[in-house]
Amino acid sequence: MRNFGFLFLIILLNGCSNDAVDENELSNQNSVLAFGFTEEDETVTGYIDDLTSTILIEYSDDTDLENLAVEITISENATIASGLDDMIDLSSEDFIVTVVAENGDERDYRISGYTKNLLSNPLGFNTGESWIFNGNGNTVGVDETDDGRNEFYVIKYEDGVSTDIQQTVIFNRDYSNKYILFIGDLTTEHVVEGSITRHPYFWGHQNGPFNFDNDPFEEVIQGDMRHQAGANVWEIVYDANILLDGVESVLFQMGQAGQVGDSWDGTKCKFRDIEVRVFETFEDSEVYVSNLYML
Repeated sequence: MRNFGFLFLIILLNGCSNDAVDENELSNQNSVLAFGFTEEDETVTGYIDDLTSTILIEYSDDTDLENLAVEITISENATIASGLDDMIDLSSEDFIVTVVAENGDERDYRISGYTKNLLSNPLGFNTGESWIFNGNGNTVGVDETDDGRNEFYVIKYEDGVSTDIQQTVIFNRDYSNKYILFIGDLTTEHVVEGSITRHPYFWGHQNGPFNFDNDPFEEVIQGDMRHQAGANVWEIVYDANILLDGVESVLFQMGQAGQVGDSWDGTKCKFRDIEVRVFETFEDSEVYVSNLYML
């Protein structure tokens, strides 16, 4: 009995000792749990990407990026080591916030802004106001849908007439050396096997004080923004391209691709959920496409 009582006393003391260690153990949590900024008495919530420790916030043309009134929630008992007041400046570059856990572990979060959709009337309401439709008859236009997200369309015939849909996006800020994203959900009624013909695509052109006599394609925004799936399959098509220094506007175009030797047969291709946005980095645009597009 005495041996049993002694063993019980050791177990009890060990248990008390472990509890004491647990109570005094410092937390290693250093996360941003919520982030937003206030604009006209409304809080705009940022998206927190823990994989890259990036916080993306969407802003409009009217947002004062030099004086953002921010609100931030971090892990319990953690502290902010640097750089965050009631107001921050995102007008020229991104912003770093360092969150420090109780045990001293630090984590840097990068706060980066991106624009709202820069297209006017992106759904093509009111017979496509703000858009330019190049074509004859009903070869280009907008189909109304029951779910409220109208579908632009382009039909190509063997008549040699240019058929496309365009809009010029005029910049109200300096977006030099930032990344412009074209993105949308595209499909086509028919395909030509092994060819680009009858597949819908995006294309763009930068406008500004440029002079590229030797290489005029420096101003072109093209990339790989073409539908490549099969007939009647909706496919999200996108790419982000760097903007030139001093860029003033961008021509955005939707069309139907063709290859020399392939015929046109009146195939209808369609575009929906169209967006044009500007990001600080290519990586920011990838985070947006993976986590926020069409939410």
